[in-house]
Amino acid sequence: MPHETSAPLHVREATPMGDSPPVPVSWQTLSKVLVVLGVILRTIQFGRNPSMWHDEAALVLNVIQKGFTALLGPLLHAEAAPPLFLWLERAVVVSLGDGTYALRLIPYLASCAMVVLMWITARRLLDPQATVWAVLLLAGSERLLWHSCEAKPYALDALLGLTIISLHEFSRSWELNRRLLVFILAAPLVIWLSFPGCFLYGGVLLVLFDDVRRKQSRLGWIWYGLRILVVFAAFGGLFWGPIQAQRNVSMDNCWNHTFPDWQRPWLIPWWFAVSTVEVADYCLRPLGGVLTCVALVGGFHLWREGRGPLGLPAPGPARPGAGA
Repeated sequence: MPHETSAPLHVREATPMGDSPPVPVSWQTLSKVLVVLGVILRTIQFGRNPSMWHDEAALVLNVIQKGFTALLGPLLHAEAAPPLFLWLERAVVVSLGDGTYALRLIPYLASCAMVVLMWITARRLLDPQATVWAVLLLAGSERLLWHSCEAKPYALDALLGLTIISLHEFSRSWELNRRLLVFILAAPLVIWLSFPGCFLYGGVLLVLFDDVRRKQSRLGWIWYGLRILVVFAAFGGLFWGPIQAQRNVSMDNCWNHTFPDWQRPWLIPWWFAVSTVEVADYCLRPLGGVLTCVALVGGFHLWREGRGPLGLPAPGPARPGAGA
């Protein structure tokens, strides 16, 4: 690798892809190699075809035994999953059969797409050295490699989280109303395809509120209000429909201890901090907790550079990637 005569900044303003300044070929090449490596690792994991674990097998039984309409109601074996994910899996079963390769095809493709999208987005936001780190953290995440080969929605959750950030960044130059329309149209899809989608769109609402406020456009406020209605309608339909149908005592007992204790509100800030660290640690164990601190430093630097909207909720690897 050639010696660098100067160390460029680790975060730069977003520029059109064709306007990027010339950079050492070695860094560009390395980031591309990591993308290919990430896809190869996921393909190897997919090709290994490991045995299904209990929760995965239980969810698959629902997809195999229930039709599209029935998948909107209660699920067998105390399972829960986003309805659109279940429909995608059901469509695969109808089209390709119920083999393990077919059932795991969508998570595998989503995980591969996420590696490529991270590279595309990181190139726009970061300098070449930092892009390498961002791609490496995601491509080499053991947890995300594992999720790429299981019939569960986690790979899609991570892909959609990164997609929201990417869409926000690549649409910065768009006219405001067009931008709002795109996020309006995407809201039902994201929320019904990924349970964390409601949190992603909470972040989007906050970010775009600042854009609308600065424009001071009556039409912009109308579009923004419509967007709020669509988000709440999509979430309300999901919550009062499939989520309530899937809810059961066994599931509540399994997850109650992970939620904040509202009877002791003074502990909520501590719960929030610990839970945030645990998200990054889950994706990047054993370094995730440490990299969360690095991500905070990176986030502060982005804010100083006028890139504050990157505070959107993001999949775990995207946060340490910002810190790079």
